[in-house]
Amino acid sequence: MERVSVTLPVGVIEGSEYELIEISSDQVDREMLLAGPSSGIPEALQGLFWMDGNPLPDEVISLGGSTWDAGTSTTRIHVYGERIWSWHANLRGRGLYALVRAARLVYELRLNADLTFGAIVPFVCLAGRRVRIPEPLARFTMRRVSDGHWLRESRFFGLFHHVYDLRRIVRGDGSRTDAFAAYATLAPARSALAVRRCTVTTRSAPA
Repeated sequence: MERVSVTLPVGVIEGSEYELIEISSDQVDREMLLAGPSSGIPEALQGLFWMDGNPLPDEVISLGGSTWDAGTSTTRIHVYGERIWSWHANLRGRGLYALVRAARLVYELRLNADLTFGAIVPFVCLAGRRVRIPEPLARFTMRRVSDGHWLRESRFFGLFHHVYDLRRIVRGDGSRTDAFAAYATLAPARSALAVRRCTVTTRSAPA
């Protein structure tokens, strides 16, 4: 897909815009951005992961494009970013992406030293400032069960509690794991991915 850089007239707000493209779900490994061996992302988090049992209309995630801080075992994932998160290609999936994009949702993933447990801290943009969602409202964790398998727990408002499996379906080298077949069978036939459609640049008004 061709990417276009556009300079808009004075007064247009600077920012990068995205749009959703539709793909066949069994081609996510051809279309999504992988975190591979050269990415700096630890092997335990490389590749593509399927949110097996997730009740929301999003399906596959990647740390592709994220930067890993080895000193703090931390990285940030721009959930609305390009080719790193797959959404159901229906009204619910597109609607959820629209909310995520409007909020500029970012997940800060903080793992322990041996990469077996992590907290996922959500940040949103409010009035032009990035704000952390308080833990009593949303608490997300992930616990490593085995190689390529994490248990994801989500708590909302201290009441709603949901657990699902985060399963690696594609390795960092691009090869598919045994879990890919189950993913391809259970996932919706079509998925949507965000791609960057333009870069907007603000110019100062002439003196």
